[in-house]
Amino acid sequence: MPHVYGADKKNPWTIYWFHAIGANMPLYMERLGVTADKPIVRLGGDVQMLSLFEDVFEELEQGFTMLHLLYAAHTLTHLMGLILRHKDEYGYGMADVQERVTESIEFMKSHLRQPLKIATLAGLVRLSRSHYTTLFQRVTGYAPLSYLNHLRMRQAVQLLNTTDLSIKQISEQLGFCDQFYFTRAFTKMHNHSPTEHRRLYGRPVSRGGRS
Repeated sequence: MPHVYGADKKNPWTIYWFHAIGANMPLYMERLGVTADKPIVRLGGDVQMLSLFEDVFEELEQGFTMLHLLYAAHTLTHLMGLILRHKDEYGYGMADVQERVTESIEFMKSHLRQPLKIATLAGLVRLSRSHYTTLFQRVTGYAPLSYLNHLRMRQAVQLLNTTDLSIKQISEQLGFCDQFYFTRAFTKMHNHSPTEHRRLYGRPVSRGGRS
């Protein structure tokens, strides 16, 4: 149905959405407690759910082969199961932890170019370094700096796919002072170099640009 929605300019929000169909959806909606009169369920700012959503989104950006669709479908199933679990957990002390971790991740996303330290991230959410690291890993499955590297590599993929910036320029935008260190980190995560990735998935480099 045609519809329009938008965020308040003074108090904006972000929406992540997907459509799902299947024989189990009525049972899923019943377990989630969704009705026509109560269409919204509070879940908190869980990082793992956002990470799974972005995993599905990035997979489909790579193509729509059967392999891509199978991976996306199974990841979406995982996400939907996680939503059910967090429906019950929200309000029992987990929300504050998740929201603090989410706050630090949003800070990471807006400061990818800066050499962030754990002490800075922990201080941002009013936690000690050790407590922050423990909670962050419990929520995301990653150590904070490993997650930061994951964010940088994901942004690198987007820049390689959609711009004609040189590898050196991309590495500088993502806080790497050494282009070769960036290349090694990218290759370790994706099993191919930035140049190979651009050749496989990116748009052609404009004349005068560098790969």
